[in-house]
Amino acid sequence: MRREHADEELARLWAREMPTGVYDPRFLACQTAQGVVPALAFTLSRRSESYMGRMPDDQVLHILRTARGRCGTTLDYLADTAHALRQRGVRDREIERLMGLAAANGLV
Repeated sequence: MRREHADEELARLWAREMPTGVYDPRFLACQTAQGVVPALAFTLSRRSESYMGRMPDDQVLHILRTARGRCGTTLDYLADTAHALRQRGVRDREIERLMGLAAANGLV
C-alpha cells in the first residue's frame, strides 16, 4: 500500500472487514520475494462462536458454489485474495490449496 493512500485504504479495509467486530486485527510478519513485511490480518479466534474449524472438502466446495456475502461470492473473494497475494509475492498454502480444490472441481 502506498503511504499517501494509507488512511483511505485502511478506512475502506476496516469498513469491509470489521462491520461486526468478530475479527481480531493483528499485524503479522509475511514472507515475500522482497523479504519479510508487516501485514494487517483480520484473524478469528478459535474461541469465537464464529470459528468453524477445519471443514471437509465437500463442505468447502458447497460453500464455494453457493455462499454470497454483502461484497460478493465466497469464491470470488477467495480468487481475488489468491490473486492479490500472488501479485505481491506472498504464498499462502491454504489459499493455494483451496484454489486448487476449486479448479479441480470446475469452479475456476
